[in-house]
Amino acid sequence: MVRVCAARTLTPAVSRSFAVDRQSNPIANQGRVDAGADYDMGAKLTIQAENRDTPSLYGGAEDEAVWNIVGDDLLFSVPGKHGSSSNVKLAVLPALNGLGAQASVLYPNDADLVREAVKNSIQFIGAAYQALSAERSDAARGITVQLGGLKTLRMGAGKGDNFIKPGDLVCAEVPLPGRIFTFARNDSVRSQTGRGVPPNKTTLQLRRCSHMTAGASLRLHIQKILADPQRWKMAMGERLLGTAVWATAAHEVMNSYLVGGVIMVRQLLADGVLEPNARIAGRFFSVADAAAFGDDAEERTADLLAARLGQVLGVTDTKDGLPPLRRGDGTTYDDKLLKLRMNVLQRVFYDGSNPQFEFGFQNGSAATGFAGRGADKKEVNTRSPVGQLLKAQLNHFPRAVSGFHAAILQDLRFIVGKATTGASTHGSGNAHVFLGIARQ
Repeated sequence: MVRVCAARTLTPAVSRSFAVDRQSNPIANQGRVDAGADYDMGAKLTIQAENRDTPSLYGGAEDEAVWNIVGDDLLFSVPGKHGSSSNVKLAVLPALNGLGAQASVLYPNDADLVREAVKNSIQFIGAAYQALSAERSDAARGITVQLGGLKTLRMGAGKGDNFIKPGDLVCAEVPLPGRIFTFARNDSVRSQTGRGVPPNKTTLQLRRCSHMTAGASLRLHIQKILADPQRWKMAMGERLLGTAVWATAAHEVMNSYLVGGVIMVRQLLADGVLEPNARIAGRFFSVADAAAFGDDAEERTADLLAARLGQVLGVTDTKDGLPPLRRGDGTTYDDKLLKLRMNVLQRVFYDGSNPQFEFGFQNGSAATGFAGRGADKKEVNTRSPVGQLLKAQLNHFPRAVSGFHAAILQDLRFIVGKATTGASTHGSGNAHVFLGIARQ
C-alpha cells in the first residue's frame, strides 16, 4: 500500500550558526509518499550464516544491534540474496554489515572491488520513516518506507566533498569497508552513524552525487576483468543482472578504444607519418596486393594493415585472410603479436597499479627508470613532456567517463533526491531532502 500525505506548513528552526547547514532540526514532512515493507529477515539470516564461514570485509554481521532500523536509515533490498523475500515483495534491510563475503574471499586486499560487489548486489529503496527492532517479534510488524516528500536525513562522509548545498542532487553511496572515519583526514569512508547507533554499523551514506564515480568504477571493473575475468565474475555475483551490465559496458568501452586506436594508426599510415616495414607488412597482407592499387597504394596499404590489425586486436570477428600468428620458429615478434590486444588494453586503461604498462617506464638491466615521475618515483613530473603524457594516461579514461556521466546526470537527474537545505560535517550534518525528485 502506498500512502500520500497532505502538505503541511514548513516551519523549521533556523540556527544562527554560519555553518553550511543552517536548518538542522527535523522537518515537518511535506508531500510524504510512504510504502509498507517487510523486514527482510531471510536475507539477514543468510548473510549472518555466510559470515560464520567466510567473513566479509564489512564485518559486524554477528552483532544483532547493527540490524535495528533507526528513523533516518537509507534502506535497500538484496534481490539476488538466497533467502531474501525481496524478489516477490518490498522487503528491506538497513545495514551493509556482512555483505560481499564471496568478494572478500576472492579479493581480501581490495576494498574497492568488494565495495563494488556490495553495490552490485543491492537496490536502494527509500528512507525509514520510523525505528524498528530486528527482533523477530518486532520485525514481523514491518516498516514504513518513505519514497517521496521532504525528510531530514543524516549526511554521510565522503572523500573531499564533506558538504551538501541547497539544490544539490544527493545519492545513497556504499562506503568503503573497514576504515575508521575521521573528519580531520577528510577521507572516510566508513559509515558515519547517528547518536545511539552501534559504531560498527555500516549503512548507505547520503552524499552529493558525483560525475567522477562512474569513471573510477568502470575502470576498476575493466582492470579486474583484464586480470582475471572468472575471478571478477564470481566476486560480483555470476547470476546478478548488474554483473552482466558491467561486463557488457566494459567490453563495449574496451572495443571502442581499440577501434579508435586502429583508425588512428590507419590515418598515420595514410598520411605518411608511419610506414610499415616489409616484415610487418608481410604479416598482414601481400605488399604486391597493395602495389596493385597504383597511385592509391599508400592509402590502400593503410586500409589493409588497419583491417588486419583490427582482426588481431579482436575488434572484428572474421579471421578470413589473416596469416598465421605464429611462425614455425616461434619468434619473439609473434609472441608479442599474440598478446597485442591485452597489452594495448592494459596501457589504455592503466591506473598506476602495474608499472610495466606505464608510459615512460623502463625496466633495463642496469636500473629501473620512471621517466615520467620525480626522484621519489611516486609523484608525476608534470614539468616534463613525458610526465605530462603519463598524467594524461592516468586520467584520460575517468575524465572521459565523467563527461558521459555528467551528461547522464544532467538528463536523468536521479538517485535519492534534491537537497532543500545545505549540510556540512562541521555543522549538524543534517540535510532536508525532497525524496524521489530527479530519480530515474
